[in-house]
Amino acid sequence: MTLFLTSSPFVENADRAVLSNQNGFIDCIRSCMPENCRLLYVCSSPDRRDLNCRFGADVFSAFSDAGMYFSSYRVLDAYNADDAAELVADSDFLVLAGGHLPTQNDFFQQIDLRQLLEGFDGVVMGISAGSMNSADVAYIQPEEPGETAAEFERFRPGLNLTEVQILPHYQKVKD
Repeated sequence: MTLFLTSSPFVENADRAVLSNQNGFIDCIRSCMPENCRLLYVCSSPDRRDLNCRFGADVFSAFSDAGMYFSSYRVLDAYNADDAAELVADSDFLVLAGGHLPTQNDFFQQIDLRQLLEGFDGVVMGISAGSMNSADVAYIQPEEPGETAAEFERFRPGLNLTEVQILPHYQKVKD
């Protein structure tokens, strides 16, 4: 498996999703893509089909605009969660969406994504929460009301794709 951990792969403040080539990102990810690549966009908010389809389409378009084309593109959310094993197995490139980390973590555990990715030989790209959930143990940074309470679970099982825990968007939250 090839793993890309990003805060965001997109150009900041663009009027639409445009892949950034900062640090040679586009060239690097392009070199890892197989021919006839099949994209699976794995959501962070499983019950928001409207947003999942829109954000998934934005990712698909951004890669197409950068000259990376896919033979298929699908979205994995609550709508088709029962088909998660088949969808993952039939994909070469998984995009783990950004969003609310605990919600995404719950969804990943529900569909047993950690186990489904064992032996996955494709490319995985995490965006923000998706990158954080890629760790063996995901650190849940407080974002929402109640998430600073002492009893809030700060560490949860992640996908075990890396032992590295990242804090995306650090430059925006450090102060």
